[in-house]
Amino acid sequence: MHKNWNYSNKPLANLESLFKMLEINEERLTYLLKNKKNYFKTVPVIRKGKKRTTYKVVGELLKIHELIKQRIFSKISLPEYITGGRKGVSYIDDCKSHLNKSILIQEDMKDFFPSIKEDLIAKAFQYYMNFSPEVSLLIANLSTLEDSLVQGTKLSTDIANLIFLEEEALLSEEVRKLGEIYTRYVDDITISFESEVNNEDISKIKLMILSMALKSGVRLNRKKSRVLRNGQSKIVHGVKVIKELRPTQKRKDNIRVCLFNLKKKVIEKESVMDVLTLYFKIRGLINTLKQQGDKNHAEYIKQANQLVAGVDKKEAIKSIRKMRKVKDIRKLRSLYSKLKPLGYTSKSVSAILDVEYKTCKCKINN
Repeated sequence: MHKNWNYSNKPLANLESLFKMLEINEERLTYLLKNKKNYFKTVPVIRKGKKRTTYKVVGELLKIHELIKQRIFSKISLPEYITGGRKGVSYIDDCKSHLNKSILIQEDMKDFFPSIKEDLIAKAFQYYMNFSPEVSLLIANLSTLEDSLVQGTKLSTDIANLIFLEEEALLSEEVRKLGEIYTRYVDDITISFESEVNNEDISKIKLMILSMALKSGVRLNRKKSRVLRNGQSKIVHGVKVIKELRPTQKRKDNIRVCLFNLKKKVIEKESVMDVLTLYFKIRGLINTLKQQGDKNHAEYIKQANQLVAGVDKKEAIKSIRKMRKVKDIRKLRSLYSKLKPLGYTSKSVSAILDVEYKTCKCKINN
C-alpha cells in the first residue's frame, strides 16, 4: 500500500514537548482537564426539522484547540479524496468529482462524531504521527468530551479524517483499480463510475466501506445507502451532479417562497429588522444557488433588492437612527452592515445611513 499522507513535523516524544507546544504548564493543564466540561458549551442546531446538539469550545481550552490545529494538524498533508475539513476545499469540490457518471455509490456514517472514542484517537496519533503513548492520550483527552468526539469543535473534522487514513488508502486504491473515483466529505462517502460495473465489484467495495467503518467503531446508516444507476436522479450533498452542477428544484422553490414572504412583510409594513433578517437569509440562499450552478441567481438578487426598496422611508430612517443608542464600535459596525440594504429605498435614505454611521462612529471614538 502506498502511503498517501504525511506529517511534516518532528514527533512529540514526551509531555514536556507537548506543554511547550501548547504554551501551558502541567499544573494548569491538569486543572483544565479536571474541569473540561465547563469549556464545552452546547449549541442546538435545527436541521430539516430535527434538533441536533453541537458544541463550541471556549476559554483556555479553545486556545489549546487552536494551537493543536495550527501546530499539528496544519502540518498533515491529506490525500485529495478527503474533501471535508481541508482548507480551500468545499462540498462543491466534492460534487464536481462525480459529475456526469453512470453509477454512484453513496454511504453515510451514523452518529459519526460521537462514535469516535478517545482510545481510538490516541492510537491514531501514536500510529500515524509517531507520538509517544502519553502525548497521544493527552491530546485525545483534550479533544473529547465524555470519551467521545463531539460535533462542532475546531478539531472534530481533523481528528475524524485521521482515524481512517490507512483503511481509506486501501479502499481508494481498490476503487482506482476499477478506474473510478472515491471521495469522503466528513461522514459522507461517494464513489462514482463512468461506465457500468458488475454487482460483484460493487458488493466488494461496499464490504470494504463497512469494514473500514466497523474497525473505527462507526456504523453505516442503511437508510442512506444507495447505488444509483443510469436513468436515476443523481444528487450529492443536495446538488444534482449531471453534466454540470445544478441545484435541486426544492432549493429553487424555497427561494421563491422566501421572496414571496419578503414581499408580504414589506407590503404589510412589518418590522424593518424582520424584513432585513429575511433579506439576508435570502441572500445566503441565493449565494448557495450560485455555487451550485444556478443560472438565475442574479435575477433573484435583483428581486430581493427591489423588494427591500419598498420599505417605508420613514420607518427606514427610524431604524437607521437607532445607531445613536449604540456605544460599542463593533456593535455599531454590525448594525450598520445590517441596515445597509435600506439604501435601496432611495438615495436620500442611503445618504442618511452613511452620515448617521460616520457621526455615531466619531462620537464613540472620541
